[in-house]
Amino acid sequence: MYSTNFSKPSEFFKDREEYNSTYPKYADKRTYDLWTKRVYYGKTDTKGRAVFPIEYYLANLDKEGAKRGLNFVTDAFFELKDFVQRAKNKNAFTTQFLGLFDVARAWAALPAAYDTYFTNFIFDPFLNTYLQNKNVTSFECMVKEYVKFARTMSTSIPITEVGYVLSSRCNNKMSGFIFDLLPLSHANTETKVEDYLKSFEYGNFINLCKNFGFRVNKNAPWQLIADFSSGAMQDYAKEHIAFPPDYPALDENYMPLPFHLKTLIEPEIWMPWASKKSGMLESDKALPLWWNAYDGDPITLNENNLFDYCYRPVAELDYINFKKYLFILYTHYYSVNATYSTKRVNVSSFNYGSPCFANYDTIIINELPVTPLPSPDFDEFSDNALNVEFLTFAKKYGEKYFLDLYFKIRAVEARKEKTYKTGRKNMLKYYELFSGAATTPYQVRLGLQKALAYIDYQLITTDVYPKGQNEFDPYFLK
Repeated sequence: MYSTNFSKPSEFFKDREEYNSTYPKYADKRTYDLWTKRVYYGKTDTKGRAVFPIEYYLANLDKEGAKRGLNFVTDAFFELKDFVQRAKNKNAFTTQFLGLFDVARAWAALPAAYDTYFTNFIFDPFLNTYLQNKNVTSFECMVKEYVKFARTMSTSIPITEVGYVLSSRCNNKMSGFIFDLLPLSHANTETKVEDYLKSFEYGNFINLCKNFGFRVNKNAPWQLIADFSSGAMQDYAKEHIAFPPDYPALDENYMPLPFHLKTLIEPEIWMPWASKKSGMLESDKALPLWWNAYDGDPITLNENNLFDYCYRPVAELDYINFKKYLFILYTHYYSVNATYSTKRVNVSSFNYGSPCFANYDTIIINELPVTPLPSPDFDEFSDNALNVEFLTFAKKYGEKYFLDLYFKIRAVEARKEKTYKTGRKNMLKYYELFSGAATTPYQVRLGLQKALAYIDYQLITTDVYPKGQNEFDPYFLK
């Protein structure tokens, strides 16, 4: 009798013990355990920062482009698939083994996934439940309540996008180098044991995967995981070119926003080459001269190179969206609570000197108990109303305000509020030091990047790269 998602905890743990005892010993060095030993694999870089792939480096795994993966990992997969198909033709594998050997589930866009999560677990509960019967009269009041909400809820659910990525609610496949060959539940122990672990083909299969730079998920025999310690995978990587993250050849959607926030992108800050494509900047002085002639470097997997070049810190995306989510939260709250009607009764005249015989007038008064956000200056910004309102809002409070608030929410979520109190001044100094007078968008971005890196490293909770660990084989938990 195998456990299911509906089993009792005792039945589940007993089942896990039996599963581990059933698992072949020879497979230990050919598999990864993403449930207990490598829970952050694909979610963090080798320094423990949460990261997500730049879409420029993703390639299609099917004709429609519905499934995508890291470019050199997809190369390895297609060669593995071709080998498996030839092996099936020679009856080395049965035709039923792993079906057509197509990818059933792969990379999923982080912004879209978090946007759905935020709507269901943060937006609706905060606005429709938590703020009920609370006296919120301004944006500052809402921020105080949001911090209290985060302090209450962060013990059970993630609040920020960084927290979401590091939680079990976010799947490791967001990395772009983990593929499911079948759309099966990882909790289906019976299928894993009966159809795979007891199959004579399984041992041959995991050995074959290693030859192409893959390992198999110990808890999902149909899931392929790129093994960056593999010489084969390193060779596939060298066939592709990587550019610095700010290189103008990269897809300018490499840092996408939630779908309903597309009009709020700030290209003049986060994409300093935008002038070359859309004339958004007055000059190209922010662009290093070597960019025009740079041909890129081969992708290497040692140290943190893959993540430095092909991935971005989630904190950078998180911070952009953090400001916009706050803006949307307050504008929604304001639209519902800003104006309401009330009745006021006034005495118009007394008859016979007694209130009992007085005449009363009932009038309806519209009151405005909630302070609106600043009115936009349409001469300074574009004609897009939503964009204008947000940029006006962001300009009023400034980057220092939002950086400080973001640090505080992250610290509350990580249960490290003391770290925020002792480190907030240093974080703002990082921003000031690297942004300088902020004469170019590149300087603004550099200052934000350094400040966000400081926040990440101060609040890091993923001890995945112990000293002395093989640099090609990180992600172990102590």
